Amino acid sequence: MCGIYGIISKRKSVCARSSLASVQVHRGPDMQGEVDFKVGEWFLRLGHQRLSILDLSERGRQPFSDPESALTYNGEIYNYIELAREEGMDGVLCDTEVLNHILKSKGVENACSRSNGMWGFGFLSVNSKTFYLSRDRFGEKPVHYTFHDGDFYFASEMKTLLALVGGKFALNTKEIYRYLEFSVIGTSNETLFENFFQVGQGKFLEIDLSKNELVSKESSYWAPSDHGLSYDRRELRALVDDAVRIRLRSDVPVGINLSGGIDSSIIAASAASTGRNVTCFSAVSPGSKADESRFIDVLADRYQLDVVKVNSHLNADQALDYLRRATWFNECPLFSFSPLTFFRLMEQASSRDVKVILSGQGADECFCGYKKYSVFLLKHYLRRKDITKSLMHAFLSSLRGPVLNSFSFAELGRYIGKQDKLSVLGEALVSGHDPVELGLTGSIRNRQEKDIYEFSVPQLTHYEDRCSMAFSREVRLPFLDHNVVNYGLNLSPGENIYRGWTKYPLRDSFQDILPREISWRKDKKGFSLPQEEWLRKDLVDSWYGILSDDAIVFQKGILDKSATFQKYSRFLNGDKNIWYRDVFSPLALEIWCDTFSSFIE
Repeated sequence: MCGIYGIISKRKSVCARSSLASVQVHRGPDMQGEVDFKVGEWFLRLGHQRLSILDLSERGRQPFSDPESALTYNGEIYNYIELAREEGMDGVLCDTEVLNHILKSKGVENACSRSNGMWGFGFLSVNSKTFYLSRDRFGEKPVHYTFHDGDFYFASEMKTLLALVGGKFALNTKEIYRYLEFSVIGTSNETLFENFFQVGQGKFLEIDLSKNELVSKESSYWAPSDHGLSYDRRELRALVDDAVRIRLRSDVPVGINLSGGIDSSIIAASAASTGRNVTCFSAVSPGSKADESRFIDVLADRYQLDVVKVNSHLNADQALDYLRRATWFNECPLFSFSPLTFFRLMEQASSRDVKVILSGQGADECFCGYKKYSVFLLKHYLRRKDITKSLMHAFLSSLRGPVLNSFSFAELGRYIGKQDKLSVLGEALVSGHDPVELGLTGSIRNRQEKDIYEFSVPQLTHYEDRCSMAFSREVRLPFLDHNVVNYGLNLSPGENIYRGWTKYPLRDSFQDILPREISWRKDKKGFSLPQEEWLRKDLVDSWYGILSDDAIVFQKGILDKSATFQKYSRFLNGDKNIWYRDVFSPLALEIWCDTFSSFIE
């Protein structure tokens, strides 16, 4: 995992701005390098900041370049050993060598479609006078870009891109609207700044350097299949075990983010079966109802795991300090205080010098793990007028735990339509933006894909990448192995949610290596913090102080101050129509605006 950046311009002096990429040096503190090229009329400077994971020697320094090509690459190609064997390459020490070889010999589409991994890379082919910019299938690694004054800029992080271009830029009101109204962000290739974009998941850009003007063409290299599968315990087990196994490949210490839930427990148990020595990092909250220590301990005892426990308790002032700090690295307003727990886990991994962390993101989307999918499945049966299955599913789901009680009344409004009619939007946001449909409008398979490509996974991978890279740590996600994703998406809804059990295939496939109290847990907890209590009590003065008269969100017409204060007052008075995120979002957005104010027009 590293940082990449680059500039293409007809003016050589523009490329000298690359020194401003130092704002993302936390992504690659081990080695830095740049290369310059001239192709036709165009000057190119490609840069790289290396976090050494495979082959720690100088041999792994980037960019890789020769007179005919150059590669700057961030990520990991986990199956590089198998690819090297297929290509007849001997003495390979790192995945960059393999990727570079395939890019040069067989092209970008071949390299991307055969690679199992996560990445963002820029590749220059001098002979074809073409520059390529690619991103992995699920956007685990970031790649931002923009065209400005006839030049092209790209970088791993948004703040790097803003610094390279220089100046102040207009905010993208569509993305801000979606964040405030629906608590989603990053649902497309757009960003919070107008005319600044992300490369799409599973896609690559192609820029023809033989032209007088720079224009990009975007192409896809992968999409999940749609052929239907029948659940097979051994097949799924083999796919997940292989996804974990190849993600343990590393020349530096590897750890696991162990929450006590089924997903991270599967990863930890699978990793233990390989004999690889890993350190687990767990957030605990002793004395709290949300504490997961007993699940963590039972797995640790079974496999003699080395577990570093981080007490997730923070007071409100500490949480606010962490929020400000994390916002700079996250580059977007956070959707709650919860990611701060992950931020602190990565801080602890850094102090223990564990450079690689495996995490369980993606399983809920692929195997219908969220409680909302039980509601969606009931709606699916009702649409088909299958009353028998509807009643049976409702009954069995109630035995596995209360589904509707998993949502607050206000949160449930996200899926069945907004309950509260008081809009806090200012004049800059009140018109011209389409609502986001978070309910079930198509098939459950279609909704799973939306969660993977638009709603859920993009936000989760965004904060995990940024929070881990803040401490120069690399996060790997076995459940976003494309073979595992493809398998989960092609199971029927009735197989992923079977007899009322969400994520049934994972529970069933790994029940022999997990303690029963984990594999058949009825509850689901994320990182738990008393954020609603903070917003009702300890942070009231801070909330009003940050959202003062001169707050950027009011000055820019993003929020209506009177309506925003009215909604917060109703929240403080216990109005159940107001979800805590409805009052957290204005706070987090203002903190983001203040943090990035030097770039805002």
